[in-house]
Amino acid sequence: MQGVEKRTMLHSAPLRILAAFFPAVRELRTTAELQQRAGYSHERTHTVLQQLHHAGLVELRKFGKVNTYRLALAGARPAAPEHFLAYVAANLERKKAVRADHAALAERLTGLEGVRAAVWDHAKKSILVIADAAAADAVTLLAKGQRGLLKVLRAEELLLRAADAKALEALTVLAGLEWFYAAVYQQAKEAP
Repeated sequence: MQGVEKRTMLHSAPLRILAAFFPAVRELRTTAELQQRAGYSHERTHTVLQQLHHAGLVELRKFGKVNTYRLALAGARPAAPEHFLAYVAANLERKKAVRADHAALAERLTGLEGVRAAVWDHAKKSILVIADAAAADAVTLLAKGQRGLLKVLRAEELLLRAADAKALEALTVLAGLEWFYAAVYQQAKEAP
C-alpha cells in the first residue's frame, strides 16, 4: 500500500486529479466531471482514480453503472500530505485569476498580528480578511482607502460560509493558506 502511495504522487496526473476535488471536497464527483476539471482523457482519469482509491486518498461510491468519488477525508491518515499538495495546486491555479495588486494587499494584511488569512471572494469581488477581534480594528483602518474591497470576518463566520459548497467554490486563498486548509478542510474530516 505504501509503495502505491509513493508511486502515485511522483507525477502530476494524480495531483491534478486530486486538485479537481477542491474547493468543495465533500461533494461527490463523477469520473466525467473530474476528467473535465483535470483535463485528462476518460481512460487516464479512471486509471489514476483507481490508483488513488487503492492508496486510500479517494472514496469510491457506485450508483448503478456510475462511479462517483470524493476525497477520503474521514479515513485518510492524519493531514495526508497528498491532500494538502492538491489543495495548494488547486488554489494556485485559481489564484492566477486574481489581480496581482489584490494578492499583494492580502500578503501585507497577513503580516498584521491576529490576521489568519486573506481570501478572494470571486462572487462578491472582495477580499475577506479573517482576523481575531484585536486585529479587526487595524484591518478596518487599512480598508478605508480600498472602497469596499476589504471585508473583515471572524474565523467562525468564514467557517459557516465555507460549509456551503457553492460559497466555498467562490473563494481563493491569497494568504494564510496553511491556516485556511487546517480550518476548513481538516474540519471536513469531523463533519458528517
